This record gives sequence, structure tokens and C-alpha cells, in this order.
Amino acid sequence: MELFTNLEYLSLAGNTISKIPDVFADLKKLLELNLSDNKLTEVPTVLTKLENLEILSLNDNDITKVTADISKLQNLKLLELQNNKLKELPASIGDLKNLEELYVHNNELTKLPDSIGKLSNLTSLTAHDNKLKELPASIGNLQALEHLSVHHNQLNKVPDSVGKLANLEVLYLDHNNIVRLPDSIGDLTKLVELYLNDNQLTSLPNSLLKLKNVEELTLENNLLKTGGIVKVGDESFKVGKQDQLQWNTKEVMKAIDSKKEMLTEKELLAMLELASGRKLSPEHKFIFEGYFDDKGNEIKLSDYFSGDKVIKSGSINLRVRSEGTGIYPNDSDNAVTGNFKYTLTVDDDGNGGGNGGGNGNGNGNGNGNGNGNGTGTTTGGGNGSTGTTPDGDIVTTIEEGTTTLLPQTGSEITKGLGITGVATALLGLFFVRRKKVNKEQ
Repeated sequence: MELFTNLEYLSLAGNTISKIPDVFADLKKLLELNLSDNKLTEVPTVLTKLENLEILSLNDNDITKVTADISKLQNLKLLELQNNKLKELPASIGDLKNLEELYVHNNELTKLPDSIGKLSNLTSLTAHDNKLKELPASIGNLQALEHLSVHHNQLNKVPDSVGKLANLEVLYLDHNNIVRLPDSIGDLTKLVELYLNDNQLTSLPNSLLKLKNVEELTLENNLLKTGGIVKVGDESFKVGKQDQLQWNTKEVMKAIDSKKEMLTEKELLAMLELASGRKLSPEHKFIFEGYFDDKGNEIKLSDYFSGDKVIKSGSINLRVRSEGTGIYPNDSDNAVTGNFKYTLTVDDDGNGGGNGGGNGNGNGNGNGNGNGNGTGTTTGGGNGSTGTTPDGDIVTTIEEGTTTLLPQTGSEITKGLGITGVATALLGLFFVRRKKVNKEQ
């Protein structure tokens, strides 16, 4: 290596290197080193002796660990660690005081160290396509940051401190599970591009109106009202097609058929899902609003039930909402709905039974039909279950306590912390009064 002691640039990319020899420590004047696309499994400790190094490319290897001694590279300006197998970064990475660009995307990171907030000269941070569940509050200390990319992670929320990123121009938050945005998002006055698509947003904060320089805003595949327009600054952005909150009809029917006691609010909440199949964020907070007929008029259960008897035909819709306010939507009916249809049939003696089905777009029908053999069917997108008595009455496995599915109006159910915008799901219970049919008729 004596012949190369004055070397300033070295690229060994695209080989099958799995180990770096100790003689590399002699390359004292090296400014840029490219070891990308090799077979390294860790950051070689010998590299930390290259104190003049400004650019270090270790991307596209099999690295699982970064040595804590990385902090010795005090002149490092660019560090590329993307496309590896990193599960964590050492706290000492925050000591790279001259670092301007950090690329750690396409790894297996579950968190970023709090010390990352010490990188006062950092202008670009890409940590997308990892397994991040949250961002450290210290990220707000990155006053020089212009580009932040954390899309395709598992984020449920955004820290309020993100509003302190005064120089941020591009923010990728898409393809996460974010339920709400902090009001501080409006303090990012230099923001030009904001990507929010494929999350679980139910409203947008009023502070978004302060982003006068935004030229790109993506909102599709959230839980907003489909087909609207959001005006920010001088620009208008289409909301686009949205995901849907719906009931898992199979699970609801299974619970109805198997339980004799009151279904708890927690059990009901567990049966909510997204039509896309994505996991529902634990940050949602739901409230049972009440009971309504098909025209949206609020009704009283006492008009339909007397003890465990159905005394009136009709439909009852249970409304569940995730509440919030914002510039879009600006009313309380801003979320798509999902319906679960449950049909009860009642003979002249007040005995009840039924079946059910439904779908997630609010258009499913649940109709109880009987014939001479005493069988019953349901039309709709979901699965139902029925049975018959010896006399031909249509029944389900719950023959009494037909109100057990219904929790108390106004009670709250939560899967976590946080107050969100509005998303609703409707659970429809349909009742049909029918005369007893004898098998021999």
C-alpha cells in the first residue's frame, strides 16, 4: 500500500469483497471510498482510521452492524448505507458533526437513534423502506434538513417537532399508517413537495393552509372523502380515490352466532378493518354515535325491542366514528362507510331469528326470505348463518337477547392514543316481521 499513500479516491465497487485488510489504515489522504455492491457484513473497523474521509459508500452489501467507532470519521459529509440488513444504527452516528447526507433506506431499521438530532449540518435523510414505527422527537433539531424520506414504513404518527424543520422542502410520508398530522406541519413554510398518500388520514389540519409554496400534494388512499379538492396556497389538489373503513362481516356473524352475552366495545372494534386489507392503525379513536334508520334519522332502541323481543320491523344502523376537524373535509360526514346487514324474522308469537351479510361500501342489502320449507337466505356481500325450528320458523343460533350486539350510545372505544379525523362504519340490523310457516303447508 506504500505506493498508494497519496490516494484520494478509491472504488472497489461491484466485487465480492467480504473483508478489508488492515493495510487500508495507511490510506491517510483518502477522501472518497466506494465499497458498494460487495459482500461485507459489517462496517470494517479499519475504515474508522481514515480520518480525512469525506464520502463513504457501503450500500448494497449485507451489513448488519455499524461500528460505534464510525464517529471517528469527523470529516465525513456523505454516508451511504442503503440496501443492507441493518436493524439499528449506533448512537455515535450523531457525532458525525459534518455529515450532510445520510442514506439508510431499504434496511430493517425499527427506529432511528435520538442522537440523530445532533446532525446539525444534515441536509438529506432517506430512511424509507424500513420498519420504523416512530420518528424521534429530536428529528426537529435538524435545522439544515431539506429532504426527508420515510415512506414505506410503519409510522402511526408524526412528531410535533417536525414543524421545526424550517428549511425542509421535500417530505415523503406516504405508505405508512399515519392517522393524523400535527398542527405544526403548517410551520414548514419552505415545503414544496408533500407526499401523504396511502396512509389512514381522516382529516387534514387547518394549518396546512399556511404552506404557500407547495406544488405537489398527494392524498389518495387515505380515509378522506373521495373526489374532493384541497386548496393550499395558489394550488388545488385532488383528493383522489380513498380506502374504506368497514366491518369484517364474517367475524361479526361469528361473534353473533357464538356469544350469548353482551359483545364488548373492544370486541366490536376488533371487527373493524380497511377494505384494502391494510392493518388498522392503533392510533384511531372511535366513538359510538348512536342508532339511525336508513334515512339517517336518530332512533330509540326501545321502539324496536322489549326485553329480548323484537316489537317493530325496520332497520337499525349503528354508527361508529373517528372524530376530528380540519380544512378537508370540513363537515362531519366526510368518511366512506361500510355496512353489515343482519336480518331477523319474527313470528306472530314474537319469536325471533335471522341471518346476515353485507359489504364495505354502504350498498349491501340484507333481506330475509322464507319459503314453505322454513329456510332462509340473505342477499349481500357478507356471510350469514341460518337455522330452522321443527315448525319452520327461521332462527339463528341466538334465539334471545337480540340486542346483545348493541353497545351504549356515546361510549368511546380506542385501540390506542390520539384523536383523529372522521371515519365511519355502519352496522345495520334489519328486522322483518313474518307469520309462522308450517312445513306441511
